[in-house]
Amino acid sequence: MPITLTPRATEELNGLLAERPNSALRVWVQGGGCSGLSYGMALDDQPSEDGDQEFTDQGVKIIVDAMSLRYMDGSTVDYVDDDFGGGFKIDNPNA
Repeated sequence: MPITLTPRATEELNGLLAERPNSALRVWVQGGGCSGLSYGMALDDQPSEDGDQEFTDQGVKIIVDAMSLRYMDGSTVDYVDDDFGGGFKIDNPNA
């Protein structure tokens, strides 16, 4: 599977997707200048675009454009809690 979800990320996403049942998790990468790549995620209720790849992990539909997939293949999306609250994090073994 090119991009996987941890159980905690799946739990959080299922809560968000319950409010937007026709949405998928869209994940992308963009150039980050001198700090390297930066990642983005959003719930997307639009149809896939040409070149998008679709995957399902633990019942969550994930959409990634072809360019981003080249950089993110093998990545894991997690949800972490810290002193400032919680949020999603992408662990990319290729970075």
